[in-house]
Order: sequence, then structure tokens, then C-alpha cells
Amino acid sequence: MYCIVPKASCTSWKRLFAVLHGLVDDVDELKHPHTFFRKKFTWISQLSLTKREKVLRTYTKFLFVRNPYSRILSAYRDKFAYQVSSWSLDARQWLRENTSDPPLSNRSKVSFPQFVTYYLQVSRKNTHWEDMNKLCDPCTVDYDFIGYYETLKPDSDYILDLIRAPNSTRFPDPQKVPTHSSSDDILRSYYSQLSDEQLKLLSESEGLSTDLELFNYSMPEALKSEI
Repeated sequence: MYCIVPKASCTSWKRLFAVLHGLVDDVDELKHPHTFFRKKFTWISQLSLTKREKVLRTYTKFLFVRNPYSRILSAYRDKFAYQVSSWSLDARQWLRENTSDPPLSNRSKVSFPQFVTYYLQVSRKNTHWEDMNKLCDPCTVDYDFIGYYETLKPDSDYILDLIRAPNSTRFPDPQKVPTHSSSDDILRSYYSQLSDEQLKLLSESEGLSTDLELFNYSMPEALKSEI
């Protein structure tokens, strides 16, 4: 059983599951992995209570996590910085209605400071930047393994060995167009746009601080000079 954490290599894991289940022969065959995964795989919420309890008790359960600071930035760069998406349209409308910033035009991109304001104040976050502890509830589910994006390859190989995957099936190469949102230079270039107060509020927010504590993360060294 795999708990999906967006922006922590979930696309690669979805491709890999399709190969492991014999639905495709190669990870590169899957052009729309998210849609394919939704249609072809069973979600635990679809099971009866009895079956759900059995799965939670007997299946190998795992997830992958990522430093919350780089994960939030990756979500912003993917969904806001490079395109005007439905997510950015929703955020733009919220910012128009709830902040005193100059109004955003229909073609304006949401800045990273504006996104952080949106992230901190909306009551329900989108799954791409929702807190990892809320997505996977690790205090309730007894996971067999929690892998880290920062050690993705060895951790992925470990879980594949744990579930006795064929030796020919290994974790796929990284995406061809990664956001590189974990690099020190990229982290500094975006987080330096935040005011001291905004960075402090983000660091002390319930969701981010809980993820830091639960998954043994800390603020990246590259950002500590920003405080």
C-alpha cells in the first residue's frame, strides 16, 4: 500500500506500479500516469471497512516524504511559476478577495510571496502542497517504511527488495524536466523574496512545523541565513 505524497517522486512510483502489475512493459510507455493510476488502482477509501482493516494490518505500507521547504517551492514552481493553471487561477481569485495587494490581472502570475500568503491562510490546501502528515496520517497508520526524496534511489531500491519486486524492475531515472527545487541556489533565490515576518510565519505554521518534526527534517542550511 502506497500513500501518495505529490512532489516527492509520486509520478515515478505510479509508473513503476503500472510495470509491477503488468499493465505496461516499460515506465516510459505511460504518457498520463496520474489519470492511469486513478483509473486502474484501488484506493483504500473504496474498500469496505473489514477489507480496509485487513489491508492496514497485513499489507506492506510505505510513503516517501520530502523536506517541506523544498516541497512547497516545487509545488509553486510546477503549478504557478511556469504556467497559468487552474490552481493559479484559484489562488489569484482568493488573493484578489482577501488581500490588499495590488489586483492581479488575468495574465499575471502569482508570485512566490503571494503563494506563501495563500498557503498560510486558506483553510484547505490543494493536495500538491497539502501537509504530508494530513495526506498520509503517519500517527495512525503503522507504515513499514518511510522513504526520503533526498535519498530517493537507495530508499526506492530498498522498498522494491522488501516487496520482492523482480530484479529487472528498478526505480526509473529522474524526470527529464525536474524542478530542482531542492538546490541551495534555487531555494535561496525564492525564499529571499519573503519578508522576515513571512518566513517566520511559514516556519512556525502548524502544518509545516509538524512535518518537520514528524519526519526529522529541519530548515535547509541555505535558508538559515534568511532569518
